[in-house]
Amino acid sequence: MTHATSLRWIALALLTLVIAIGLAWLGNTLTASGLAGQAQIEANAWQHGSSPWHWQLQHTRDLVAGRVFGPAQLLHKDGHLEVIIQSRQEIELGLPLSRPANLLAAPVLVLSMHSNHRLHLRLIVRESLRAAARFAYLPNWLPGLSKQHYNLGKLPWTDASGRPVQPPHRAAMFRLAVHALPGSRLQSIAAKLRAPGMARIATTPSGVQAFLARHPPYPGIPVVILPEGLQSSTMLALRVQVQSRDSAAIVVPAGQAKRVYESSRRKPIYTRFLTWILIVSTGLGMLMVTRFPPKRLPQRAVLEALLAFLPILLIAFGFGSAHNFGMKTGVLSALTLAFALAISLRHPLQLASWQWLAPARTWWIPALAPGAALVLFAYFHGHLPSPGDTARYTLWALLQQALLQVVVARRLAYGLGNPHAAVLLTATIFALMHAPNTSLMLLTFLAGLLWTGWFLRQRALLPVAIAHAVGALLLLGIASQQGWLHSLAIGARYLR
Repeated sequence: MTHATSLRWIALALLTLVIAIGLAWLGNTLTASGLAGQAQIEANAWQHGSSPWHWQLQHTRDLVAGRVFGPAQLLHKDGHLEVIIQSRQEIELGLPLSRPANLLAAPVLVLSMHSNHRLHLRLIVRESLRAAARFAYLPNWLPGLSKQHYNLGKLPWTDASGRPVQPPHRAAMFRLAVHALPGSRLQSIAAKLRAPGMARIATTPSGVQAFLARHPPYPGIPVVILPEGLQSSTMLALRVQVQSRDSAAIVVPAGQAKRVYESSRRKPIYTRFLTWILIVSTGLGMLMVTRFPPKRLPQRAVLEALLAFLPILLIAFGFGSAHNFGMKTGVLSALTLAFALAISLRHPLQLASWQWLAPARTWWIPALAPGAALVLFAYFHGHLPSPGDTARYTLWALLQQALLQVVVARRLAYGLGNPHAAVLLTATIFALMHAPNTSLMLLTFLAGLLWTGWFLRQRALLPVAIAHAVGALLLLGIASQQGWLHSLAIGARYLR
């Protein structure tokens, strides 16, 4: 190895280290920003007569299990769910809780609904998922009535046998049971929990350890400031600890308290329209590149490669659905697939061919990543996923690697004319796809370096896809809210 070659390898190693450090910083920064945004939303809700616990039944995903428990029909009408009762049997509407509701801080239930018949209502609450249910009957709901307020602490609560019990202080399960005549229609259903008056956001923020050392109940809505310089999974783990002590607590990253306090006094600004402008602009940009590609082939190859994963990066950076595969996530995913297909068929470049398999003796290189995951799996005593999850993720891994290697890596290698630069850039894109999950970003960056480097030499897709699927499924078995690998989620879902 010559002196010049040694210098190039040293420079490449240093650049790889700089990118890894930059990815870690980006993941932690995005996580802190996301937590601050959630804190703003929660503080704003408290200050404007609501709380983190509010529901508006517009889609089936707005109900627990996506359905009504009992004989009823669900219809989607005018942007809302309509419930049609089909027998005299009681039905139950399960209201999803992202975390247990604090019924001491938010004891007032505001229920909005239109119905064409008299309804008999009762609440069903469990303080934990294993606790016995508590029941409270509400005054009859008259036809045409639109909104009612109930102080949960003053309702007569009973157990399953009808014996009086104390009002619940928290809710890990929250259901509205309805008994009415067949044919009764429930429309425009919405509910929220709120404080009895103006909620008081704690004026003296406390640190995590000081907060955990105190005993509930806490005065007002406490604000807990996270320490500086935390890794993303540590921030989320501390938030879990704080909100398990008091689910009304607002968790704020270091340096963000002033921003949260100031925003809590302003009405929230909704950016849904701006998000759709960005999504539409991405689609138009893809269309322009497809119809009018750059004449110089290397520039076209690099531009196509970068655009191919732009929609997926938008999902990872929070422009998709926050909690599920919603419309925005679906549109962005469709844009990626359509663009990848269009550039592969409409404007074929003279790219190196690829194949499904390579000689078996070379498979040990992509297998290094799942081998490391297996060591971690054994050390942390992980659990294997279900056969259904295994099959679904294997297909997803194959699709990811087909897009990453066949569409992106080959174009970058062709356009940049430097395989090392193509490997680095492809691995960086792969890592950015998993933002803001810092641990996962670093793992996928390393795996991306290994798999892309091997693919550009062997041009074989299936070994890389299998290695991806096996490694990810093993990591899924050791992901924990309290561990260094918080979860395998990305985007806004990671911050849940």
